[in-house]
Amino acid sequence: MTEEASEFYSRGAERFAENYSQQSIDPDYLDQVMCFAERVKASIDGSSKGKVLDAGCGPGRDSQILSDEGFDVKGVDLSEEMIGIAGDKDGDFRVMDVRDLEFEDETFDCVLANQLLVFFEGEEREKAFRELERVLKSGRVIFLGLKKGEEVFVREKYNSEVKQYPMTEEEARELLEDFNIHDVEITEREGDQPAFMNFTATKK
Repeated sequence: MTEEASEFYSRGAERFAENYSQQSIDPDYLDQVMCFAERVKASIDGSSKGKVLDAGCGPGRDSQILSDEGFDVKGVDLSEEMIGIAGDKDGDFRVMDVRDLEFEDETFDCVLANQLLVFFEGEEREKAFRELERVLKSGRVIFLGLKKGEEVFVREKYNSEVKQYPMTEEEARELLEDFNIHDVEITEREGDQPAFMNFTATKK
């Protein structure tokens, strides 16, 4: 995430962790993550010992889900407060800027980036995504959670606000031009909130 987003979530880290726990996870999203995990296992000959990067891991909810599935998980986030909370989960958690990942090329068997790129626009979004692509092995799987739309969305919470940048499905597909796309799940939301748009794809 960006520095602005890091500050926003750091202010409400404890409340965010409470609201986005494993106990309160949306069943549809959990199904998508589990299907993603099964696709990853299939890509590495049925093993669940693959290396996972949870990029923008927040308090580590999804990291724990994937750890429970047997994966070796590394979680990164720019918010020190979020990493502090994630530290009680199973995995290796580090404060790190996704635009400059401290990992070698093709380190990971899968990358999960849920609602990470929504905080970037233009060249910065491209830079962040190419880092995710760089550290993912060829023939391996990415889960990319985005928001669908064309207008900037301002999220207000924790007595603060942060800008989010939705994408059209066409823009997302262009970003994933070096991937084979398997699944696209679009979940509408109430009010003026942009829909969730989640992609599962394999790096060519």
